[in-house]
Amino acid sequence: MENTEKMQTILTMVVNRYNTQYDDGQKINEDGVKGRSRVARLNKARVMTATIIRNLTKAKLQEIGKFINRDHANVIHLSTVSHDAFYLHDPLYKVVYEDVVSLYLGKVGSMEYVLYDVRSYIQKILKLELEVQSCKNELMSMLNGSIEGESIKAKRQRILTELQNII
Repeated sequence: MENTEKMQTILTMVVNRYNTQYDDGQKINEDGVKGRSRVARLNKARVMTATIIRNLTKAKLQEIGKFINRDHANVIHLSTVSHDAFYLHDPLYKVVYEDVVSLYLGKVGSMEYVLYDVRSYIQKILKLELEVQSCKNELMSMLNGSIEGESIKAKRQRILTELQNII
């Protein structure tokens, strides 16, 4: 299956799953997801589609952008910042996302699942590395920004006390 077919399959699965999950008569369609509308349901389906395509296919950012009528930078934003916010704060989004991923992986086979699993762990590692770097920078600024007349020993003690308060 080539990228265009995979992207179309994922889009169809997202639309179908959203229409099944929301049984309120307000259906979404593939053209709406690819369109310019900023209606919340369409936007979430667009974010989900971009994220799943990016994580589960070998499609380039430009290909994904062309497919959903966005540029590559928008694909990056949709599949990181927007997705993370929806996934953490919208339980229904999370359910639909996980269902579509499971359905798609069940359809394409286990190798794609392994790649998905590896990518998700890599993303988690990168986020942790950023947090560690941020903590290092904060610690260095605390060490460099000494209080007038404070000795190194006193500075270390103050930092250890602050770290213990955090923990």
